Amino acid sequence: LNLCDRSTIHQQDARMVELLRAQSEEVRRLLGIAQYVYAGLRDEYLPDSLVDTIQPIEMAIASTSPDVIYTHHQHDVNQDHRAVFHATLVATRAFSCKAHSIYSYEVLSSSEQAPTGMQFEPNHFVWIEPWLNKKIEAMRCYEQEMRAFPFPRSEVGIVALAQYRGMAAGVKCAEAFKTIRTVVK
Repeated sequence: LNLCDRSTIHQQDARMVELLRAQSEEVRRLLGIAQYVYAGLRDEYLPDSLVDTIQPIEMAIASTSPDVIYTHHQHDVNQDHRAVFHATLVATRAFSCKAHSIYSYEVLSSSEQAPTGMQFEPNHFVWIEPWLNKKIEAMRCYEQEMRAFPFPRSEVGIVALAQYRGMAAGVKCAEAFKTIRTVVK
């Protein structure tokens, strides 16, 4: 689920929206994702109307009945990421959502910028060593999102974070998540 059409320098840009959707479709095919839904909400304005953010999340959950849901870190230094986190909490209340697990994830260049006391503190790790090159290949599809190191969204930054998270989990490379809710039956 892609909630927003991206803004550039705080302005909607139809060419950028078209480019990012084309890049997302390339990534979808590369990773074998069956379906990608675009809600078309306005980038940088999600906190202004949380209900407008909640509704597409609820609709996506209702139409796909996911077992696992991933959302942003609650303290990302991006107002839309924080709004998505809060909207996801509302949309995934236990009495309305049957997903067995909900996790938050970190976004390079946003999560690590959180102030002291609000940093991303993972407690769930997934070994990704066999898939790290595929992740980098997928990120290369978003040319405008990648920059040279020491920018976090660089190939060096992506590998460094995977190795850092791997050390915490006792493997070479890992993705890190924070458990919001998980039910084991």
